Amino acid sequence: MTRSEIKDEIRRMPLSERVDLLEELWREAEQEEPKLLDWQRELLDARFAEAAADPEGWVAWDDARRRLERLLAPGR
Repeated sequence: MTRSEIKDEIRRMPLSERVDLLEELWREAEQEEPKLLDWQRELLDARFAEAAADPEGWVAWDDARRRLERLLAPGR
Protein backbone atom coordinates (compact mmCIF):
# COMPACT_ATOMS: atom_id res chain seq x y z
CA MET A 1 0.00 0.00 0.00
CA THR A 2 1.38 3.41 -0.95
CA ARG A 3 1.57 6.37 1.39
CA SER A 4 -1.17 8.07 -0.60
CA GLU A 5 -3.42 5.02 -0.28
CA ILE A 6 -2.78 4.89 3.47
CA LYS A 7 -3.72 8.56 3.83
CA ASP A 8 -6.88 8.03 1.77
CA GLU A 9 -7.83 5.05 3.94
CA ILE A 10 -7.27 7.06 7.13
CA ARG A 11 -9.36 9.93 5.78
CA ARG A 12 -12.27 7.53 5.34
CA MET A 13 -12.18 6.69 9.05
CA PRO A 14 -14.57 8.46 11.43
CA LEU A 15 -13.04 11.51 13.09
CA SER A 16 -12.87 9.89 16.54
CA GLU A 17 -10.89 6.94 15.12
CA ARG A 18 -8.52 9.29 13.27
CA VAL A 19 -7.90 11.23 16.49
CA ASP A 20 -7.27 7.99 18.42
CA LEU A 21 -4.85 6.87 15.73
CA LEU A 22 -3.07 10.20 15.74
CA GLU A 23 -2.68 10.11 19.53
CA GLU A 24 -1.36 6.55 19.40
CA LEU A 25 1.15 7.39 16.68
CA TRP A 26 2.24 10.52 18.58
CA ARG A 27 2.84 8.51 21.78
CA GLU A 28 4.94 6.02 19.80
CA ALA A 29 6.92 8.81 18.14
CA GLU A 30 7.64 10.43 21.52
CA GLN A 31 9.10 7.17 22.80
CA GLU A 32 11.48 6.91 19.85
CA GLU A 33 13.21 10.13 20.91
CA PRO A 34 14.07 11.32 17.42
CA LYS A 35 17.30 13.24 16.93
CA LEU A 36 17.16 16.93 16.14
CA LEU A 37 17.71 17.97 12.56
CA ASP A 38 20.73 20.17 11.87
CA TRP A 39 18.61 23.30 11.41
CA GLN A 40 16.77 22.60 14.67
CA ARG A 41 20.06 22.21 16.57
CA GLU A 42 21.40 25.43 15.00
CA LEU A 43 18.24 27.32 15.98
CA LEU A 44 18.39 26.05 19.56
CA ASP A 45 22.08 26.90 19.82
CA ALA A 46 21.35 30.43 18.58
CA ARG A 47 18.49 30.85 21.06
CA PHE A 48 20.66 29.59 23.95
CA ALA A 49 23.39 32.03 22.94
CA GLU A 50 20.84 34.90 22.85
CA ALA A 51 19.54 33.93 26.27
CA ALA A 52 23.06 33.78 27.71
CA ALA A 53 23.92 37.18 26.23
CA ASP A 54 20.72 38.83 27.56
CA PRO A 55 19.27 36.77 30.42
CA GLU A 56 16.98 39.63 31.49
CA GLY A 57 15.31 39.62 28.07
CA TRP A 58 13.94 36.09 28.51
CA VAL A 59 11.15 34.65 30.63
CA ALA A 60 11.26 31.18 32.20
CA TRP A 61 8.82 28.75 30.63
CA ASP A 62 6.91 28.25 33.90
CA ASP A 63 6.40 32.02 34.21
CA ALA A 64 5.36 32.35 30.58
CA ARG A 65 2.90 29.44 30.90
CA ARG A 66 1.31 30.98 34.03
CA ARG A 67 0.93 34.32 32.23
CA LEU A 68 -0.69 32.65 29.24
CA GLU A 69 -3.02 30.63 31.43
CA ARG A 70 -4.16 33.81 33.18
CA LEU A 71 -4.70 35.57 29.84
CA LEU A 72 -6.64 32.67 28.40
CA ALA A 73 -8.66 31.87 31.53
CA PRO A 74 -12.43 31.87 31.01
CA GLY A 75 -14.19 34.86 32.51
CA ARG A 76 -11.11 37.04 32.29
